[in-house]
Amino acid sequence: MKNSENEKKEEEAIKSYEIIDERVFEVEPIPFRELAIINEQNQYSVCKVLKDGKPCGTGFICIIPFPDKLSQIQVLFTCYHVLSDEDIEYGKEINLIFNDKNRKTLYMDKSRKKYTSKENQYDITMIEIKKDDEFQLILETDDNIYKKGKLNDKYQNESIYLIHYPEGKIASFSINVIQKIDSQNVMIEHLCTTKHGSSGAPIIDLNTHKVIGIHIGKDKNYNFNCGVVLRKPIEAFQDKYTKLKREKSIISVNSVDTTSEADISFRMLKPVDFYYKKNNEINEVYVKVKIRKKDINKEVYFLDNTNFSDWFTKKRHFHDFLKELNETNTKVYINDKEIPYKKYFIPKEEGIYDIKIVFNIKIKDISFMFSDCKNIISVDFSNFDSSEATDISHMFYQDEQLKSINFTSFNTKNVVNMSYMFLKCSKLEDLDLSSFNVNKVQKMSDMFLDCINLTTVKVNKDSYDKIKKKLKQKVKVKCI
Repeated sequence: MKNSENEKKEEEAIKSYEIIDERVFEVEPIPFRELAIINEQNQYSVCKVLKDGKPCGTGFICIIPFPDKLSQIQVLFTCYHVLSDEDIEYGKEINLIFNDKNRKTLYMDKSRKKYTSKENQYDITMIEIKKDDEFQLILETDDNIYKKGKLNDKYQNESIYLIHYPEGKIASFSINVIQKIDSQNVMIEHLCTTKHGSSGAPIIDLNTHKVIGIHIGKDKNYNFNCGVVLRKPIEAFQDKYTKLKREKSIISVNSVDTTSEADISFRMLKPVDFYYKKNNEINEVYVKVKIRKKDINKEVYFLDNTNFSDWFTKKRHFHDFLKELNETNTKVYINDKEIPYKKYFIPKEEGIYDIKIVFNIKIKDISFMFSDCKNIISVDFSNFDSSEATDISHMFYQDEQLKSINFTSFNTKNVVNMSYMFLKCSKLEDLDLSSFNVNKVQKMSDMFLDCINLTTVKVNKDSYDKIKKKLKQKVKVKCI
């Protein structure tokens, strides 16, 4: 009778792609509570998925670059054979348990983005996590999965670990290596120990602690575990929603409080927290800043002219930007948490910090807005109304770490001065200025001076001649 039960169990496991032959992997999963550092990731990011009140697999919440790298949302990942289309229909509830005790429920309303791919393709289910859900998280995807070329060259024999719920019990940790990734950069063969309930676990690079893929189970024909690289499913998710109105959900890469409660009283940002009634105007600027070890416990200026620059210089520039901002028309959020209006914050840990500045006024002079920002790495203006701006000179003057700027809807129809706008932005490799209107521009002196790594600039046909004259010959100018 016992043998019959074991055979039935084996058949069910193979059907659901779960590995059941423990003779192949002699090392048992390690109880998660024994790994204090990585346990923090589990506490906020990895969960047990319940169906009809019973554990049916593992899931994890992870940041993905949607609709681009500057605009990120958080998504629940699991396997399709754990949560199928039927399980995530509108009106359904998804029940999750974090850290073996913290229960969360996702309510499937019509506004929640979702994507599924059946077993014969990726075996993945993705569900958008919203601010209302009030999740904290740490996990993010590894940038290397988005790069061109064969991923096998990067990840073969790379040490990885899984965070999962084997047999639906306590959260566990398994470590081993990737055997290979197929030529399509989709399927992962790995040697981490798994059991029933491990489906949907994140496959994490041991060196970077970032997610490469998702574990889906045992290959039906061979004796190894398999997973899926997240790149293709994320691209499919993006393709599905590219025509929808862009929504912002910037979440901290590290999910750390930027200051203690003793310094600043934090509260979670709610969708209805901050709506300006006057003229129905809301302007937002999103910024990412890299805080290094030497920057901890120092004042980081985000609203004055020193903006993340060398903390000791506090060099002033003359412009009207600051004069127009005050406590009543401006709010600041760091890692999605509102802080009292100040001109600085004090970081307590190193890492990437997300800063959102929101105000209900249109600004004419935004020159020097982010000048001398030595630690700033990206800026997103897609929700910023610049239609009345006349001076945008020196905006990114000497921003030596700045790698990307989103000018998708940046309006320059009234701008007359663009001089020194990107001077010494030595990390910039490409710029999309196709939204720029330069018809009224009179000053463009040294606009791209010492942008030593700039290789490509996209422009519209009306701006082509003016902008091309200011670029070095080696820079490729694309007219779109």
